[in-house]
Formats: sequence, C-alpha cells, structure tokens
Amino acid sequence: MGVLPYKWPMALDILKRQYDVLPSQKLLASYSKDIDRMPNMEIHLFGQVGYLTTDPRNLESMLSTQFEDWGLGSRRAGLFPMLGEGIFTQDGRPWKHSRELLRRQFVRINFKDLRTFDRHVDDLVATLSSSEGVVDLQPAFFRFTLATTNALLFGERASGLKDEDHDEFSRSFDYASMICAIRLRLADLEWAYKPKAFRRACKTVKKYAGHFVHEALKQLDVGDQPKSGSQALILDLYQELQNADLVRDQLVHVLIAGRDTTACLMSWTFFMLVRHPRVLDRLKQEIEAFLPNGERLAKPQLHKLTYLRCILNEILRLYPQLPVNVRFARKTTLLPVGGGSDGESPVLIRRGAGVGYSVYHMHRRKSLYGEDADEFRPERWEGSELEHIGWGFMPFHGGPRICLGRHVERPSTERYEYPPLGENQIRFLSLSVDARTGSVICNFEHRDLKASLGDYRAISYCWGDPSPAYRVLCSNGRSLLVTKSAAEILTYVVPWNPTDMYWIDQLCINQEDLKEKTAQVLLMGQIYSCAKQVLAWLGRGTGYSEKAVDFVEMLFDRIGNMRSKQLRPSLATELSSPNNPSTMLSNLRIASKWRALRDLLLSSWFERVWVMQEVIMACVKMGVSTHTKHSILLCFEKRILGFDVLAEVLGILETDNLLLKLFTSGGTGDGSTGLGVAPPGLRAVRLFSRLRNDVNSNQQIQLYTGLQNAWDFKSSNDRDKLYAVRGFCGQVPDANLPLDYYAPVEDMYVAWATALFGCHGWYPWQLHMAGIGLQRSYRNLPSWVPDFSSSSPWVQLRSETSKATEGPYYWASRPPKTPELRVDRSAGKLRLRAILIDTIEAVFRQPLVQKGSGPWHRLSDWLLLNPDKKHHEARLQWLQEIQNFLKNSTSASGTDETQAAQILWQTLISNYNADEAIPGSVFWQAFESWYLINELLAGNLKSSLTAIFVLAHQGKLYEQATMFESLKAKAQGYQPVFGTHQKRLLGYGPTGLQVGDTICIIQGMRSPFLLREDRNSAGAEYHEKRWMLVGACFVHKLMYGEGMDMGEMKDLVLV
Repeated sequence: MGVLPYKWPMALDILKRQYDVLPSQKLLASYSKDIDRMPNMEIHLFGQVGYLTTDPRNLESMLSTQFEDWGLGSRRAGLFPMLGEGIFTQDGRPWKHSRELLRRQFVRINFKDLRTFDRHVDDLVATLSSSEGVVDLQPAFFRFTLATTNALLFGERASGLKDEDHDEFSRSFDYASMICAIRLRLADLEWAYKPKAFRRACKTVKKYAGHFVHEALKQLDVGDQPKSGSQALILDLYQELQNADLVRDQLVHVLIAGRDTTACLMSWTFFMLVRHPRVLDRLKQEIEAFLPNGERLAKPQLHKLTYLRCILNEILRLYPQLPVNVRFARKTTLLPVGGGSDGESPVLIRRGAGVGYSVYHMHRRKSLYGEDADEFRPERWEGSELEHIGWGFMPFHGGPRICLGRHVERPSTERYEYPPLGENQIRFLSLSVDARTGSVICNFEHRDLKASLGDYRAISYCWGDPSPAYRVLCSNGRSLLVTKSAAEILTYVVPWNPTDMYWIDQLCINQEDLKEKTAQVLLMGQIYSCAKQVLAWLGRGTGYSEKAVDFVEMLFDRIGNMRSKQLRPSLATELSSPNNPSTMLSNLRIASKWRALRDLLLSSWFERVWVMQEVIMACVKMGVSTHTKHSILLCFEKRILGFDVLAEVLGILETDNLLLKLFTSGGTGDGSTGLGVAPPGLRAVRLFSRLRNDVNSNQQIQLYTGLQNAWDFKSSNDRDKLYAVRGFCGQVPDANLPLDYYAPVEDMYVAWATALFGCHGWYPWQLHMAGIGLQRSYRNLPSWVPDFSSSSPWVQLRSETSKATEGPYYWASRPPKTPELRVDRSAGKLRLRAILIDTIEAVFRQPLVQKGSGPWHRLSDWLLLNPDKKHHEARLQWLQEIQNFLKNSTSASGTDETQAAQILWQTLISNYNADEAIPGSVFWQAFESWYLINELLAGNLKSSLTAIFVLAHQGKLYEQATMFESLKAKAQGYQPVFGTHQKRLLGYGPTGLQVGDTICIIQGMRSPFLLREDRNSAGAEYHEKRWMLVGACFVHKLMYGEGMDMGEMKDLVLV
C-alpha cells in the first residue's frame, strides 16, 4: 500500500495543502492524481497512521459485511454542538433506536402524494420568473428544499415563523456546517475550534427545530387531537423519547438530510443541463411525451421518466452528496484488499485507526466507468453497461446506514419488479456471479409448489433490524434492498451450493404486495415441509460458536458409541468434575464448553415464532426421520450443526440431570451472567423436537396447544404469532380464522377470538390469555380478547390445563358444565355466567430479582453471586406482610399459625401436592429451608446458633430450598400475591391486579378469574354492570369447586 507523500514534520504540509486549496473549491480534485495512482493508501498525520480507499470491495466490507467492526470515532464530538443526538452522531444501540424511530416516519412520507410539492414549486417558479438578469439558482433551491422538507415532515407551512426566520436558519445552518467540516478535520482536537459565532449559529438551528416541537406539544397540552400529517412525526417521536430536546435533535438531523442533499442535487443538475443542451433537449422531449398539454406530474408518470433517472444517476455519480467520509476501527480488523505488491491482499487495520473513503473518486474510476469516467454522459446508465456496478455506485451511502429517504427521491424503476405469482406457485432463488465485476446476481424462478417436492432448500433465520439496508443485484440489472441477515445468507450460506434453488421469505415473497404476502404465508408450512433441507442461519458466529459445535458433536459421538455397544446413553461420567488438582485443567476446559453451549442457545433464532413452524414442518413431506442429523442444519459462517444432533444431546443431558450447568455457566460476552435463567434455546429445542415428533407421527397439533407454546416467542409483525401457529396446527372446525395483512391488528385479534368463542370446547383456554392485568400492547382491545402480541412471562396458561408441573387438573367450577356465552362483536361485549366470590383487600408485590440474584444451585452461590442484601431484605419483608395478613385472618377464623404457614407455601407452589402423592412434611421442610436461606441472604438470622445450624446442614438445606424455589418459580413466580376482604382467601394473579378487583368463578372454567368494574357502569346492580376481565388467578381453597357453594350464578357482561 502506498503512502500519501509529505515533506514537513508530522505531515503538516498535507493540512496546509488542504487549506490553500479550499478557497478555489477544488479540494477533492486536487487529490485525484494521487488517488488515481494509489486507490488504497496510507496517510501519516500528526504521527498517526490513517488510510484512504476508493475500492468498492473495501467500502462494502466497512459499511456492510463488517459493519459492527467500525464506528464514528471523533465524528460525534465534531458534529454534536450543531446536531445533538441523532443518526449522524450516534453508534451502536442509540443509533439503531434513532434510525428505527425515523424509519417508521419515512415509510409514512413515502406514501405522500406529489401534490404536497405543488405550492412550493409554484412559489419557486414565480420567484424565478419575476427575476431579472443573471439569477443565482442555488439560494432559491435551498429555500425551496427547506419548504418542501417542512411540508413532508410537518404537512403545512410552519405557523408563527416569518420568512426572515427561515433565512436566518439557513444562514446559521450553512455557517455551522462549514465550521463542523473544519472540526471534523481536526479529529480529536475538535475542542480547540469552537468560535462564538459557531455557538450562536448552533443555538439558532436548534431554536428553529424547537419551534416545531413546541407547537406540537402545545396542542398536546390542551388536549387537541394532533393534526393529520402536521404533527404526527413530532408526537410519535415524543411518545417514544419523552424529551422535547431529544425530539428537537432528531428533527435537526432530518432537516439537514432533506434540505442540503436535494438542493445540491438540483443545483448540479441545472448546472450540467445548461452546459449540455443535447441532454436538455432529450429530457424535454421525454417529459412532453408523458405530459402532453402541460399536465401535472403524478407518481406513475415520474417512474416512467427513465432518461431523467439516467441524468440524476450521472449527477449523483459525478457530484455525490457525501463525497468523503471516514470510519474508525472499533477493534483490530481487516480490509479485504489494498495490501501486497498487487494491491489484492488484505490490510490489517488496528483498533482506533481511521479509514477514509472517497465516493467522489470511486465514482470517477476508469476501471469502473471507462475512459470517459470524468465526463457527463447520462447514456451510460441505459442498457447493460452498468447493470452490475454494485458497490461501485453509492449515491445514498450503503449498508445499515443507507439513506432513509432514498425511496422518496429514487423512483422504483431501478428496483426489481416482481412478476406476479400464479395460483399455488412459489418463487425460488439461485445465484450466479458476474464475470466482469465479481458481483453476486440473484436469479428468480416461478414453480408449482407440489411439483417442486425435494427440489430446493428453505432458509430459516431472524430478520433482525427490519431496515432493508443492503443492496443485492438481480438478473435484469435491477436491485433489491434486504436486511443484514438476508445479505449474510447470500454471502455465507447460499454460495455453498449456489446453483441449487433456495427459498428465502424476504427475497422470494414480494414484501410490498400484501395480497401476495398473505397468500404465501398460507403456504409456508407446506413450503418447509416440501423442502429437501432446512438451513437455519444463526449469524456469523464467534469463537464460542465453534467451540459449542465441537462440544455437541463430541457428546453426540459418545452417545453413538454407547448405542453401538447396546449401552444406555449417559454423559454423567464424561462430564463429571471430580475435585482434585490433577483434573482442574480438564474441569476448566469443560466449564468453557458449557459457556459456549449456553452462548449458542442464547441465539435470538430460538425466540422467533416463525421458527416454530419452520422447524416443526421441516422436510415432513420428504419422509425424513426426526433423528436424521442433516434434515435441519444450524449454520454459522464457518461451521454447521444438525438440529437433531443438538436435540438428542440436550435430551441425554436432561436425563442425566446436567442441564443445570446451562443455567449457571453464564459468560455471554456482555458482562452479564444470566445465572439461574435458562437460555431460550433450551426450551425451544425441547419444544420443537416434541411437536416435530407429533407431526411426523401424523398426530394433529391442536391450535390451543400451539398458541400456548408460542406465547413467549417473538415476531416482527403482531399478526405473525397467529399466522405462524396456524401453519403447523390442525384446522379448527366451524371457525373462520382470517389471515389479512391489510386489516388492523386489533380487528384480527377480535376476529380470531370471536370465531374461537363460537366453537365448542375452544372458549376456556382463550380467557386465560386475556385480561387487562396482563402486559398488553393494544389497549383498545376488549378485555376478553387476548393480546397475542404480548410476551408477558406470567400468563398462567398452566393453571388451565394442569398444575405448575404435573398432577391432577384444577376445576374451579366443577365438571362437566358447558359454558354459556354470547359474543356481541359490534359492541365489543362477551356475555357469560359467573359467581362473584369476594374482593381484593391487600396486594403483596414481590421485589423483582436483581442482576446476579436468582435460584441457588449451591448454598455457597450467594457468596459468588454477591447478591444485593437490600433485595433479600425486601423479599423477607414481603413474606412477613403476607404472614401478618394470614395471622389477622387466623385470629378471626380460628386457624392456627401452622395452618396459616401451610396456606402460604401451598399458595406459592399452586397447591402442588393436592393429591398427596408426596407427604406434606416434605414440602413443609422444603419451605422452612427456603425461608431460612432467605434469612441468611438477608443477614437476618435471629441467632448465631441458627447460623451454625444452617452451615452445618447446608447440603440438605440446599436440596430442599432448591426444590421449593423451583416449584415456586414454575407456579407463582413473581406475580403479586393478594388477600381478600371477607373470606380472607390468599391467592396470586396477573401483574396488573388491584385492590378492589373481584374474584369470580366462571361457569365451565377450571380456575378463578379477576374482574374489575367498568367505571362507566359503577353503581348499578351486578347483573347490569359491565366488567373488565383482569385475568386468571390461583386462589387457595377455590381451585376444586369450593366456590360453587359460595353464591349463585349471575349473567355478567365483559367489555
């Protein structure tokens, strides 16, 4: 790699050269000779080594495939006084959050009609028409783009602002931008240049953006409805950020993106058109052909102006909006090319080093654009000359930070247009490589699904960040934008067998055609069942991933060897850890492998609801055995692992009682241990394997089973939990369960609930998923309709079907009584029959587990965990408050303290031993041990003798306390405990329960429920009142029909 020449010490002459050429406005052109000679170079400045590149392969690596390796570095400090917090000054999670907030708004903007611009275009034309002599277009264009940006963002002319305010903003904005450019060149020395005029200009810019925020929040304060389009952006941002200054900063970022870029593009376009009359004449002819007689322009016509697109592409090529930029290595990494004598070897970039990249010079490389690369020739964009230019053309940046407004400015003519699918057809993908540029090309083919059995591989993956920021080229020269995960699949998975056919939902379904999307979603279960193989992409992986794969495959081989010798498979001996010095190194190595396996099972792929369908249905039509290790492959960049291999190993570990090691291994790389918490992949693998076995055995999975099991899984679209489950469950008789991506989410939830309430036998389990006491995203839903988007961890579905783990069923209303109910969908009401039992008098909320605290796996773990003593003191206080309630209740009812303690522990574990299969003394001792250890952790043992007793019997105490803690976690968990007013009952229920809520027994249900009076009907008689469902609950002495003798059935209305 060459070095940019310099003569002075510390290369200060490079800086002088820049400032000397700045007045001529030819800074970029002054470096063209050096960059043409060295497209990748080192720059030595201030004793530091930096780099500059114009190679598209390096830009793709920095901005896309190795995106996480690079950050903004000193850019944030240089821009922050002017811009504040936002997408141009943030990295990591804050940037992702800001980008997602703005992405949603740009989706809304993209659907605006071109008439939004009419008034501003008329004003611009009128201004130019009334001018005399030579006219400077650029100031007029900047005023025009500021006005149109305001119109797009706020929907109307800014009230309360004069023309002078807009002009002052523009002047301050331009000056502050110039100073920021200088500060960026100073890098870490930016603090040395912050003149007073710059600070005043920044204040003016923020005051201007703050005006819009103030106007919107003023309407909010007086309770007015937000004006459509005008304040929706600001109020949406404020609802998320809850800080007016942060909202203001986000607006500044959007203003700079909308005003400067478009004004510069317009300025250069007119500058070039008047110097190339041939191009101007052809453009006029194209416009007149599509808009005869001076008709107004509409979006469909705009998309047909192909020569206009060629002109704009050529302008953006020669004069890119962001000509030079820089990234700093967040860790030691590599650039793909630039090293070696031929410049084709990788270059090591050390952590902290800066790499500049010049889009201006890349767009003028003769190796990419031919010998006339410096000339203005729009025709180069016609035909196939540049159809595979890929990362050689970056008008809107690239990768995850690609311009959010690219679709607003860029017509759809460059985007791949999906041909429509026929009935029962699906779209397959294969790859080819362009011989000239080396770009990967996507080829699509339509085929009948039934005729394609076993002809393709289906991909399972997480979308991750839903922003489509990565461009992939298609066979007709056009392109598609996909997410990072899809781009990685095309880079690392598909090339293993590039000529094979693949099915990837993001590419093989037209995501913009909701009708096609809905139809394809109905086929997805069949698509995965007909595939010859399912490849699950879990990400590029880490060293831990490779170690986990090695560990699982080693254990699988041990299991195979035992089976070949007709021995019962067991890994207990293999993974035992004897405590002697000779095996300490071996023990450390095994501990590292457990951490690696836990890291693998923490992958977000295991939490995705669509993965349930994709794994359960994988290759079913192919007749593949569930124990074939190659039917589903978990894929990383360098390694693969059979899903069924992982499932079998975890099954043996469970049999050997070794899975606890996955709870305590921690070490996920982010500083958190996760002690006491099962990784999501552990549950998912066991669940998927069980349901997969059912499907392969031709056993129909019931819809309620699917929805129960899917409750904790995640989806990017709130309809998907329903749609994904429907794909692998049996049909519900007489129920019309719609699939519709056009309909509002709430309407879909109500439609499903109504349809299922109308089917015999489907009503009880639904109510256990509903209630305002649960976590709910859609607050306008009727209380009796489940919010399927929720992943509330304490939905007690188990209490409907069985107890916390196993044992006899609850049946609070005594069997068998058919529910009587009627749904009035138009009024949002559900009518049913119930007995009202009592109201809640007291609520006892258990303090949440803090980081590092959790179920104990050794008594000594409390020393290793260093738990928060205050937390355990609060937990003891919580228990004592419940005991005080019970003591007051026992004095009135004649119950002694022993019986009161029994009520407490039976409630905390959901009356686990109701059938007395295990002697009650076992649970009483476990409860006492658990209570003692809580006192120990809180430092609250009453005497030193008790402490000595605890330490002397720590082995047995640990075993008993662990059993009770485990049962409690599976039953009551962290739901609030409550006591009732008259009958002094003890129970627990959903998080949102309140004092005054009413316990009832609903006819036909197996557990009690909590209701809350609708405030609009307060004061009426019970049968006339309207109630809101709070949720299902457990109540001691009400779970087996006792409540049926406590009152009469009444007709109730739930809203």
